Amino acid sequence: GHQDATIRSQYCIQPFIDHEIEIEEVDFAVANWSRSQGQEQMRNFLERYEEIEAVFCNNDEMAIGAIRTMEEFNRYIPIVGVDGIKDALSEIQKGTLYGTVLNDDVKQGEMIGELLIRSIYQESVSHLLNGQNHKILLNGDCITKENVENYINE
Repeated sequence: GHQDATIRSQYCIQPFIDHEIEIEEVDFAVANWSRSQGQEQMRNFLERYEEIEAVFCNNDEMAIGAIRTMEEFNRYIPIVGVDGIKDALSEIQKGTLYGTVLNDDVKQGEMIGELLIRSIYQESVSHLLNGQNHKILLNGDCITKENVENYINE
């Protein structure tokens, strides 16, 4: 799978493990970051499973596609996406999307700049890396109905 999808999925499950909350992954599907494919995959899930407690989508486009299908089926299941796109913020305001995690392009740009500067001056970046996997993980803001207004006009 795609590196971002793998990492997002792994870290989505980790808090449940950390808090010793039992979780069962009923199914997963690849929707290629696409709203229409997210809609189709959600249709497949709703036709296959009577009970779905929550849905995690690796981006907001797929989450919005899943919402459209739930609307067709007249169902509500809490869905969380990733990216913080404007359409997702609107869905949060409407109450159809539980939340999203901001994919902060400003933080990413700042980190790229810092890496370039350290590279130019041949400074170590080991303190920025996440252990053995040599990746830099940036925390994203959780956006829900409680704070969505703070992100609407950004």
